[in-house]
Amino acid sequence: MRLPYIPPSPTFASPTDAAILARILDRRGGALLELDRTLLHSPPVADGWNAFLLAIRTQTSLPATLREAAICRVAILNRAFYEWDHHLPLLLADPAFAPEGAQYILRAPVGHAARRLGLRESERDADKDAAVVRVGGGGGGLGEAEAEGSSTGSKAVDQVVDKVVDTISQAASSVLPSQMAAAGPKPIAAEETGGFDEKHLAVLAYTDAMTVSISVPEDLFAILRRHFSDREIVEITSTIAAYNCVSRFLVALDVGERAGKGAPSGGGGAEVE
Repeated sequence: MRLPYIPPSPTFASPTDAAILARILDRRGGALLELDRTLLHSPPVADGWNAFLLAIRTQTSLPATLREAAICRVAILNRAFYEWDHHLPLLLADPAFAPEGAQYILRAPVGHAARRLGLRESERDADKDAAVVRVGGGGGGLGEAEAEGSSTGSKAVDQVVDKVVDTISQAASSVLPSQMAAAGPKPIAAEETGGFDEKHLAVLAYTDAMTVSISVPEDLFAILRRHFSDREIVEITSTIAAYNCVSRFLVALDVGERAGKGAPSGGGGAEVE
């Protein structure tokens, strides 16, 4: 970790801060995670985080498979392996989850779920946006004319999109948990769905768009509206946004010392949120 953790059994002189610690310990069952021991450098931030993620994790109407599939996908896209290690077991433990779905979350290129839903042009547009955000900008990035879609620009964008997809795919292949790695690498075929139905694919496609390109194509959102209520869409969106926040915090500070360590363990562990 890039900062020192606070002690595992801290004491705070301020009654306000002590009450914050008590609320966090109550939710955690009496033991702090590394994440808590980082956040508690700022008790007010830790308190707000605790309340927000309590709602996201335990007070929404979403099925566990939808919620945890989205969280695991965010973890892979952002290379937040500490997050993956803690949430994959929750997904695998759900009897409604098909085990091949974990391979899909790991290996599917950005936009694969959208293609399976029949979204092609808008998915490609989202990948173009992702290319500009993730690979473009600064030295060697796409110029404005290219981003506007000239013939030369379109070719350049396609090349950058391919680079984005390759980068995500390579990242996925390098982070197989041990129990999956034994089966050997398996490429994701164009027709593969990982056992996910259209509702789950819609959530995974939405996760890709929100995490990689930020903007969400209208036709993808229309599919989401077909399957989910307004409340559920707010909860899905909040979950994806929240765990993008969590993953970025974990990676930036190297909470759990997962940076550069390669494959996640895929084993059990406490939840991270």
